[in-house]
Amino acid sequence: SRMGTASQGGEVRPMTSTTGSGFSSKPGTSMGRPVGFDPLGQGRGPAPPLAERADNSPEDQAREYEKQVHALVEASATAAFKGDHDLALEKAKDAGKRERALCKHREANGLVD
Repeated sequence: SRMGTASQGGEVRPMTSTTGSGFSSKPGTSMGRPVGFDPLGQGRGPAPPLAERADNSPEDQAREYEKQVHALVEASATAAFKGDHDLALEKAKDAGKRERALCKHREANGLVD
């Protein structure tokens, strides 16, 4: 009797399903592709770094001003926590000035919410 998948009598079918699924008995390749299954392409290494944006749009400048103001407020809070109230007041005043400049920048460029 021939080797097949139906072994309980009746019609004997040949074992062909493994070749249709891309199985290969040769290690190293499967239907012309490398064996390592990597559908997301993670085996190629890290992606190249993102390119910096060359233009400084008003929105980008406003974001930078916001970051500066936030950093000054954080520095003021840290100084107040450590007990250096003079430095905390100085940082808070500087943050206030820069925040007013940010508001003027937004109004001048039509970025008011």
